[in-house]
Amino acid sequence: MVTSAIILNLTPLFYKWQVVSIAADTIEVRRSNKTLKVRLCGVEVPPTFQKTSREYLQNILEKKSVKLSFVDNSSVEVFIGKDEKLINKSMLMDGMAKYNSDLCPSQSILRTAQEIAKWQKIGVWSSESQGL
Repeated sequence: MVTSAIILNLTPLFYKWQVVSIAADTIEVRRSNKTLKVRLCGVEVPPTFQKTSREYLQNILEKKSVKLSFVDNSSVEVFIGKDEKLINKSMLMDGMAKYNSDLCPSQSILRTAQEIAKWQKIGVWSSESQGL
């Protein structure tokens, strides 16, 4: 059963969570007996890019442990590895999503990542995705 992220107040930042399922811009994670469904802060995947983005995230996160930084009850910044790579940034930089929120602590990093993808015309910013 998926528990609401209301447990935010009881959950310290940066505990490790196990990724159990992945959608385009949402992941389900488990720690002990708690399972949460959370959305990647600042990341919005267009409907036409859902499958590609899900596969991208699966390649990075499937069956991995991640650290979460809660932004609100359901939005998180996701970090992986010893170098604590920010997955939200990776998705934007690789053109897997569009930036959509100024509520993220890393908003300037996320905006810059999107600008790089736009400049490179990759992913959602490619000519094919833009219908050009």
